[in-house]
Amino acid sequence: DPKKPRACEACRGLKVRCEPDPNNPDGACKRCAKAGRNCIVTQPTRKRQKKTDSRVAELEKKIDALTASLTATKAAQAGQPIPGMPDGAGGIMYGGGGGGGGGPAGGMNVARGWSTNQSPYADGSTMAYPPPMVLAGQKRKYTETREPAEDAPTPSVAHSNMDTRSHEYSDIVDRGIITSERASLLFDRYNYQMAPHLPGVVFPRDMTVGECRKTKPILFLAVMSAASSETPNVQRVIVKELMQVFAEKIMLIGEKSIELVQALNISVIWYWPPEHFEELKFYELVHMAAVMAIDLGLGKRRSRRAKQGPPNWRDHPFRKQPPPDPTTIEARRTWLMCYFLTTNTAMALHRPFLLRWTSFMAECLDVLESSPDAAPTDKYLCHLVRTHQLAEEIGFQFCMDDSAVAVNLSDYMTQHKVRGFERELEKHRQEVTRELMQPSLKFSFHTINLYMHELALQNEPADAFKAPFAAETLRDSLISTATLTPAYTNALASCLTAIDGIFETFFSMDASSIRCLPVFNFVRVAYATVVLIRIYFAACAPNSELGKIIDKDSMKVDQHLDTLLEKFREVGADDKSRPAAKFLVVLVMIRSWFHKISKGELNQSARIADAANAAEGTSPFATPDATRAASDKRTPTSATTPNYSAQASNNPLQLLSEAATTN
Repeated sequence: DPKKPRACEACRGLKVRCEPDPNNPDGACKRCAKAGRNCIVTQPTRKRQKKTDSRVAELEKKIDALTASLTATKAAQAGQPIPGMPDGAGGIMYGGGGGGGGGPAGGMNVARGWSTNQSPYADGSTMAYPPPMVLAGQKRKYTETREPAEDAPTPSVAHSNMDTRSHEYSDIVDRGIITSERASLLFDRYNYQMAPHLPGVVFPRDMTVGECRKTKPILFLAVMSAASSETPNVQRVIVKELMQVFAEKIMLIGEKSIELVQALNISVIWYWPPEHFEELKFYELVHMAAVMAIDLGLGKRRSRRAKQGPPNWRDHPFRKQPPPDPTTIEARRTWLMCYFLTTNTAMALHRPFLLRWTSFMAECLDVLESSPDAAPTDKYLCHLVRTHQLAEEIGFQFCMDDSAVAVNLSDYMTQHKVRGFERELEKHRQEVTRELMQPSLKFSFHTINLYMHELALQNEPADAFKAPFAAETLRDSLISTATLTPAYTNALASCLTAIDGIFETFFSMDASSIRCLPVFNFVRVAYATVVLIRIYFAACAPNSELGKIIDKDSMKVDQHLDTLLEKFREVGADDKSRPAAKFLVVLVMIRSWFHKISKGELNQSARIADAANAAEGTSPFATPDATRAASDKRTPTSATTPNYSAQASNNPLQLLSEAATTN
């Protein structure tokens, strides 16, 4: 039967079949003829639209073709030199540490740090590299859903940092903060002079400063901020930009990568002290890096079930980059560095341990020590990590993070644990070869020795470690009247030995090497200084049992303080070390109070007033207003204390100095 291509309007309205009249095919249909009405057939007004998925797929193909065309154009122009990029090698001293880290499988997001169209530091109109393979249309939906254009924050630095290169932002070299030649020198300084002290972030031997700047811009910025420590005005600008990048990438975008973890670790190791105490954030940076490493899955090996089973949230197609492989050399080194820094901070501040030792960490140590792909400095890093594994166990056994728990050294089990830790520490010391016994490792051995024996230094745990500005605390925080047992005397002797070792290591270094030390080593020196003064006051106290077995003159407190001041002055001369200059102020005040107390110039009430006023006014962590207010209400006795507030008001290292003395 002939079929009409379209039903008439009457049949369409009644939702019935429109049957043509066989006797009059070109006339009205059967129903219209029977009803005697006009049979009107309208032509279709529009074509059927394609489904949304098909349209999105076509748009994706067009965008991919355009991206490929732009990439090919840039590749053709790659032979032209880029302004500000050094062509030569950066003189990298470390080799072999790649382990596939340069690619996505190695966990390093190459050329990704500034390439996403979500970042105000990049041009969102084009992409330098095609995105990872995902389902058609998903990458666009994901971006639009998570970050609408009207809600996206735009920092003030975004426009000033824009560059003609679509995949890179205008960095510190492009903007003339440092020249490319200066960047190469700073890169060499980091590799040859700074990283050997704590080789937690090392570069392959063949990586140039230009390649680092292009493929790992955030890490490049962190290296420049650490290596520019001898030029504080330049370092201040770079550190400010680095903190803005951290805020943008981590807090706003929520980006996670091994490159970001490494940059955070560098910013902690060579921490730049801010102007005010309230701005201290190294503790936050330490834990931010560790938490990000946990989120990336660096803390454990992927299970076989996870590899063979259905994909989890880490393998979701919405991810811009595949998750890093935690078994690469670079990922293992980064994970161990996070453990080292969290443990070191917990030990110094007597705070809880964020990361605990695991079997995977032990596996990482074995791989870094034996793998042919490991960097030459990885064995030294493993020794540093092992010392802090022992520090974690000491802190856990003696509840160092809980001031409410009293650990008595006269208890037999406590003495047994101390002897066990002493044997472990000495065994580890014997395993270190002579060429690997470098200053940073010596500092670690002596500091942990002091850490495990500080039980003998406290009367009540809650009052064990007060700030160094309280004169009464320095005198009264030691057991001075109790009968000393052999366990206590041995512990105090070990403390004095460890203090001498810390001072000897510090004094044997030249000024340029000290400037390259991780900042937490200054905390260890301050810690040893305060403990030495407290032992001295305990030995000098009337009717002190300790004074009968320890000669106070043999401690050489005056000599050590004078040598420390001279060393810190040399290191901080010409503004070449901001941390050293800040700690110099702390040591000057410690020596001033030590002389006043030892000479009997302060009676008990004056000492308390002096301590309170010092903590509020002459503290190197006070603001100028607080300093002036405190100086107005000082007693005549304490007014003779030298006023260091002019140079101390900008000192931000309260937490660092309290790390030596605070619980």
